[in-house]
Amino acid sequence: MKRWYSCLYKAIFCIVGILFISNCMGQGASENESLTNLSNELMKREIASFTIKGKKEPRPVSKIKLKILPLCQCSDSSALFENDNLFSNNKMIVSIKSDKNSSPKKIKEIRFVPHGKVNRFLIDSAFSGIYNPIFCPTEKINTCRVLQSKDWHRMYVYVLCGKDNYEYEVTWIIKDNKYYGRVVDEVEN
Repeated sequence: MKRWYSCLYKAIFCIVGILFISNCMGQGASENESLTNLSNELMKREIASFTIKGKKEPRPVSKIKLKILPLCQCSDSSALFENDNLFSNNKMIVSIKSDKNSSPKKIKEIRFVPHGKVNRFLIDSAFSGIYNPIFCPTEKINTCRVLQSKDWHRMYVYVLCGKDNYEYEVTWIIKDNKYYGRVVDEVEN
């Protein structure tokens, strides 16, 4: 009888492990990371002002003004943003890099330098499951950008991702120079 219970426990453990791993390996949008599920209303309104998903929301978005960090360099594997005010206490540099050799392409680093002082990196789990980032803007859409709130407390790093007919947008939220979370939503074509 004990042997039968032991086999049952092992089988349950294996099934739970497989389900956990398959859930972690998923790519793209997850319902609990959607813009509609973001609990902070101010952040939700700010993100809705510049994302594709936000522009399709049924409720009107009040006019929110965010500061845009200029895109300085762009390639298939990286993007660099920097405001050019050398004498400001609010100088910001943001760098996003992907692994050139991986297939599918995945983000390997998101770094930001607040006030031009100390390198800060987003934790690896912040960009896990995110594949095929599109760094350089196209004629139709700005695929990668960094925006800041007027009070400098919130920063949003936005990247459109995907391939062929499946696209999704990711917005990483940095609040008071610390990683707050991310919003991931599918883009309906």
